[in-house]
Amino acid sequence: MGTSPFGATIIHFATAKRKMREQLSKEQRQERRWTCRKRMYTQVVECDDSELIGATTSCVAVNASANGFRIKGDLYMPENTLLDMWVDTSSGLGKYLLTSNVRWSRPTADGKFEMGVSLQDDAATDIDAWRKYST
Repeated sequence: MGTSPFGATIIHFATAKRKMREQLSKEQRQERRWTCRKRMYTQVVECDDSELIGATTSCVAVNASANGFRIKGDLYMPENTLLDMWVDTSSGLGKYLLTSNVRWSRPTADGKFEMGVSLQDDAATDIDAWRKYST
């Protein structure tokens, strides 16, 4: 870091880029994730955008864990959107109804959206069976 002739702080691009990489490389997950390309269905239960409530869409699970998914789909869902999700495993062990909360959402190069969702503990879902299956 330096100072410009006008007294403003100068942050060197390389230093800023390195710091960004360091922040992104810090792993925040506590559990194992695995890559998958399974089709799943989501329905918006609660959302700040009332026009999205009730919307049902098909998504693809990019990766999964006992406590969350990274999904990709056509519909943008803002942070804190509550979703019901139907997950069908390739092993034929069953279908799981799960409730999740969108933690982050971003556009992809192909015009779709990726979202990180965390699974919610809810007695009316298959969360316990999902966690047993996924560990």
